[in-house]
Amino acid sequence: THTLAFITSTGDPSSQRNTEIAEATIFPRYRDRFAIVALKDASMAEIRQRLAELPRNSAVFLLGQTRDQGEGRALTPVENGRLIAAASPVPVYAFWDFHLGTGVLGGHILTGVDQGQAAADLALRILSGTPVADLPVIMTSPASDLFDFTVMQRFGVRAAALPPGSRIINRPSSFWNLYRWRIIGALILLIAETLLIIALLRTMRQRHGALEALREERTLLEDKVRERTAALNKIKELAEQTTRSLAE
Repeated sequence: THTLAFITSTGDPSSQRNTEIAEATIFPRYRDRFAIVALKDASMAEIRQRLAELPRNSAVFLLGQTRDQGEGRALTPVENGRLIAAASPVPVYAFWDFHLGTGVLGGHILTGVDQGQAAADLALRILSGTPVADLPVIMTSPASDLFDFTVMQRFGVRAAALPPGSRIINRPSSFWNLYRWRIIGALILLIAETLLIIALLRTMRQRHGALEALREERTLLEDKVRERTAALNKIKELAEQTTRSLAE
């Protein structure tokens, strides 16, 4: 990235304060490293023209509003985000969660959830007995790295290129995400059944081996019995012959 474009405005006290901070701190800090394009209180026609002229290695930061008006009213932040994101040929980054889902890529986003969690942590410390005077004054609002999957696809941004710990919204639910525990349960059942079948087969082989050994032992025993019977018969015949001889 070689060019940073900032859309700023002064139509309300909050936007004016953000613009003053950007002009006083952000622009001077990055002017040596990047070409800075400032679109202050610009109309949508001017914004479209200037954004169309940006080189491909640019990034747009949505810090304020266009000066265009809706039908008898000012444009809402969501409408403003949609118009600017649609007009930009390069990724648009934002700072507030109400711009998510309007076509901006994402950014280091301030969310009501993060702020509520920080307030709840302070409340829990108070309930646990910490005096209010001992609590730190939080001057930096908590924020989260949030990015829109559909816009990532549009600009070819890989999830691996995002900052560690980033969260991705609008990611399509895969079959695995939808049926993860059912799949795991089915796999566990399949593995258990497979192990049971293996155990049964092993038992059957052992039983077959034992029966085969028993048959062999029985055959051997029968052979020994026949051999001994034959030997006894021979002894009996010799005895009878001996008796006859003695009698004669």
